[in-house]
Amino acid sequence: WIELDEYLEKELAHVSGSRVKISAVAVDTGGHHTQKVYDFCRLRRYRHIIAIKGQSLKNRPVIGRPTNQDVSMRGTTIKGGVQLWPVGTDTAKSVIYGRFGIATGAAASIHYSIDLPEEFYAQLTAEKLITRYTKGHPVQEWIKPSHKRNEVLDCTVYALAAAYHLGMNKFSERDWARLEDIVQPMTADLFNLPPENEEKTPQKADKTDTKPDKVVLKQQKLKKKPPPKARRRRNKTGFASNW
Repeated sequence: WIELDEYLEKELAHVSGSRVKISAVAVDTGGHHTQKVYDFCRLRRYRHIIAIKGQSLKNRPVIGRPTNQDVSMRGTTIKGGVQLWPVGTDTAKSVIYGRFGIATGAAASIHYSIDLPEEFYAQLTAEKLITRYTKGHPVQEWIKPSHKRNEVLDCTVYALAAAYHLGMNKFSERDWARLEDIVQPMTADLFNLPPENEEKTPQKADKTDTKPDKVVLKQQKLKKKPPPKARRRRNKTGFASNW
């Protein structure tokens, strides 16, 4: 747990050359260390490190309403304690698989490192959505072959839940632009710059133009009348006149 805490505080290298911090973390409470996860997340809520629990129920949101887990000696729940966030795993998997068909660079596309091994993608696509019929009604269900591992898919689901926890699914264009300016500041468009080997030819002055630009601008400024001066009101007191 100490090593995990030290790792989550590290800054990661972005492709732009800047350093970025981890915005949110989702820790699964399933398994044999549920209380350890609660204790770890309780003291790190300000860093958006949340305890989550996957739910394979139908039509559940990617991340739902949290429930308080800490109780007092009287058995009442403590509002300021650790919270457990439910994650709709089936919904999250549908969202992730739906983005695999989006062209690279388009909105909602997912980017992966070219250095990842084939095992990463094998685990990411380990499960399949099938349709079964129960009493004549079609029911869709995600299944995983017994010989395949799916830890990468689970981690991707929880990463999506952490992003929804930050409200990134409701970001506007202005929110994305502000985040992009922080992570990767805007630079000059290289495609509009002239090639290095191209010689710049001086522009010839237009003979029809008899007046330089500076003179024209100066005359235009002289034609503009200055705004009238505000009259000073006398024998008036109060905040609006004496500030």
